[in-house]
Order: sequence, then C-alpha cells, then structure tokens
Amino acid sequence: MATTSARAPGARSSRYLAIAAMLSITALPASATVVELDRDEFDDAFAGRQSFVDDFESYTPGLQVAPLKLSNGIVFDNVAPFITSDGVNQALLGNDLPLTAPRRFIAFSPDASLVGMDVLVGDDDEFDVTVTLTSGETLVIEARRGNAFDGFFGILLSGGLVSITFENVGGSSGPGSGGGGIGNFGFDNLVVDAMAPVPVPAGILLLTAPIALVVRNRRR
Repeated sequence: MATTSARAPGARSSRYLAIAAMLSITALPASATVVELDRDEFDDAFAGRQSFVDDFESYTPGLQVAPLKLSNGIVFDNVAPFITSDGVNQALLGNDLPLTAPRRFIAFSPDASLVGMDVLVGDDDEFDVTVTLTSGETLVIEARRGNAFDGFFGILLSGGLVSITFENVGGSSGPGSGGGGIGNFGFDNLVVDAMAPVPVPAGILLLTAPIALVVRNRRR
C-alpha cells in the first residue's frame, strides 16, 4: 500500500505545476494520486467545473437516519449523524461516542476528482485524516492541529475515491484544548465535482414497461 504524507510548507510554485499537470490528465495514470489542497488551491482547481454542494441548510436540525446520504450523493457513514444549527447556519457532525470514533465519508462517484469541505474543529485539538483510493493508495495526515486546517480540507485525486476519514486524536497538552477533553467537530459546505447517478430500482422498470406498450398500441 502506497502512502503519501502531508505536504511540507513551501515549494508553492512547484505544487501549482503538479496540480496543473494532474488537471490536464485526460486518462487516468497507472498509479493513482491524491494531493491535499488549501482553500485557494482548491478554488483555482475548481474554476470552470460543475459542483455539487451540500450546505446542510435543507435538513431539519437534530438526529438523522444513519448512514446519512447527502444531496450530492456522498454518504456520511456514522451511527448518529446530527445536523446542528446556530439559528443562522447549519452543519453536520457525528453525535456518537466516543468522540475519538472515526467520522467517515464514503460512496463517492467514480469520476470524482475534487472534494472539499469546511471543517469546524477546535484549534487545540489534533486530528488524523486518511484519504483512501480504490488503488489502495492513501494520503495520511497525522496529528494535525485544528488551527492548521485554516477551516478547510480539500483534495485533488486521480483514481476512484473510497473514503475520507477524520479522527480526533487529542491535543498537544493532553486530549483536547488545554488537556480538558476532546471536543466534537463538524463539517459544512461539502462539495464534489461529480455525482454518482441514482440507480433506478428494477421494480420500477418492470412496472413502466407494460405502460409504454399500452401507449404504443393506442397510437396505432
């Protein structure tokens, strides 16, 4: 299994060249690739592309049916998906315990190449993030402080995406802010550039076939 570590600061121009090269690929390379993007890089990469966004504003606040299929086709694979609201904006979190349990997104379109989301995390908490591709390649970010996310997480990839998993692993001076305990965390404005087609149940196809035949016969 190939593993790519989180990127080091600097080398911005070379990163933009690498991102541009990936965006220009018309056929998938033999080895799939995943690269983390900051908000500016993500916005630049997304320019001119269609987007499918779930901002969680259309849900009734409170506990949701698990697993939660989002309006853009992505599934939040959590046993207690919860929509929280401050009266103005709504966001998604996992309301199960322990708070160190993974919060995972799955069921991406095979054509998805850009995925991004706002991350609502404690500044002093630390997180592991694992992005897994169908090839088995992963992007692993270990023990990143919440304030280092700058409120956003995005990736550019080639090859099918299996999952994006967030785990709260504690803080620099103990679990959570100031060693006071790990906090819950949430997500907002989850965007992807491709949406998996919704399959039509076989039963519906069987029911519609005789109706179509009747219509043709009547026209004759």
